[in-house]
Amino acid sequence: RFFNINRLISENNIFQKINYCSDACKCWKCSSIAKDKLFFCKDCGAIQNVNIEKNYFELLQQDCKFNINMSLLTSKFRQLQSILHPDKYSQKSDEEKSNSLNWSSLVNKAYKTLSNPIERGIYILNIKGFRLPEENESLDKDFLMFVMEKNEEVENANKKTTLNELLKHSQTELNEMYDELQISLEKEEFELSRVMLVKIKFLNNIVTKIKEKLFKLTINND
Repeated sequence: RFFNINRLISENNIFQKINYCSDACKCWKCSSIAKDKLFFCKDCGAIQNVNIEKNYFELLQQDCKFNINMSLLTSKFRQLQSILHPDKYSQKSDEEKSNSLNWSSLVNKAYKTLSNPIERGIYILNIKGFRLPEENESLDKDFLMFVMEKNEEVENANKKTTLNELLKHSQTELNEMYDELQISLEKEEFELSRVMLVKIKFLNNIVTKIKEKLFKLTINND
């Protein structure tokens, strides 16, 4: 599986000490086999070393698909943090404190990734062995022209009514792209998914710009 613990460490700079194991490693405390027990030893109950064999979907007990139930995802995230948070291990051994911190940080990262549709799509591609293409190489001229025109419209819009209309249309177009992305992922048309994600990133940036401009206008008017 494409789960690079070293990259995770370097990107987040959160692990002072990292211990990890595979699905069938022994419990660090009592040496019993901890196979299929993700967080705690079935015999002594000690919190285990980070299991690098689990991807984010498995970690948060979700099906590996783009369309996920956000309420269930949030519920599982909160449930895991309630049992893994470092505050619960303040009186435990250094090993358990370290494992708790590592698990809690990893669960946070997993939730942040899966709760963001763009990051979730990219992560699914990564699991399948695909990476996003270079933006300028993957987009057709018509779409690039569309993006340029959209940016010009946002730049020239100075009224809230105009910006709200642009936001409405852009959000609709973005939602349609998400639907196309979901279908391409379900059909395992990953090359198409790669291109769709690049397009979505462009349009999402436009939506963000519109919202920021609306916010500034609201502040100035107040």
